[in-house]
Amino acid sequence: MNLPIINFRRPETPFRLISDTGTSTIPKIPHDHHCIKNAQVMAMTHNTFFRALNAIYQQAPHIIPGTQQAADFLKYCCIAYDFIHHHQLGEELTYFPEIEKATGIPGLMEANMVQHHTMEAGLEEFRKYSESTRKEDFSSEELRRIIDGFATVFEQHNHDEIQTILNLHDKIDSKTLKTIATKFFKEAEKQSDIFKISPFVMGCQDMGFLLDGEKHRFPDVPAVVPYIVDFVLSGRHKEVWQFSPSTQYGKPRPLPVPAGDKTVKIKATTLPATHSQDHSLLVPAILAAVLAILLAFYFFDRL
Repeated sequence: MNLPIINFRRPETPFRLISDTGTSTIPKIPHDHHCIKNAQVMAMTHNTFFRALNAIYQQAPHIIPGTQQAADFLKYCCIAYDFIHHHQLGEELTYFPEIEKATGIPGLMEANMVQHHTMEAGLEEFRKYSESTRKEDFSSEELRRIIDGFATVFEQHNHDEIQTILNLHDKIDSKTLKTIATKFFKEAEKQSDIFKISPFVMGCQDMGFLLDGEKHRFPDVPAVVPYIVDFVLSGRHKEVWQFSPSTQYGKPRPLPVPAGDKTVKIKATTLPATHSQDHSLLVPAILAAVLAILLAFYFFDRL
């Protein structure tokens, strides 16, 4: 469903994005220690949470109960919850324990675990509402109340965790931390539905966003991947990506507004629910994708 939109307006509410990991405030960190890269990747992952939840919070008042739009919106909420849940579960089962084991410091990540437990009930309420609410019973006020209930501790935890990772610079060697972080992210990927999480993550990025004063590609994938996600993977759940804060190419999308919104003074235009105007590179992107697949088959056949 295409909704009329106004010019870009995506305030960082209720969640404030992470724009500075704090690396510059800890001069003792070796510039090549993996804690810096780990902190930045974690920050961009957390910003993915924030953008999705902000998009949900900001769009909720414009969702009409009893419509297919409401059903699709609740489905988007479910996908957002799943991504957050699998990330946190992976931290609890893999990332935190292995860091404590490698450093030999029991309880090193305890503060982060406590924060997880503190917001557990709020996230669970968010899950239940998203999964069990009928489209006829959708209430933006109730959904926003639930998000407000865990917003403060959720934001605080996801900001604090970045500092915790940087503080590992003198407690664990770079290679070991890289091994742990790589294992953690790979395990998280295994728990994900590629047809849901790939379009979800790509649609929660901002290619112009600066982290530590620089632009970073996130996820760190070849340039052809967004096209594959857009034209191949996003179709299975295409009805929900209209609620993504960005296109599959990391371009922020204006906030949808109902056609009858009398408070909007700016002339509205129409934004497609899927696919952006990035199609000028479509043919070479598809050719590159086909070439990559052929090369993969070639190399696997030689193993």
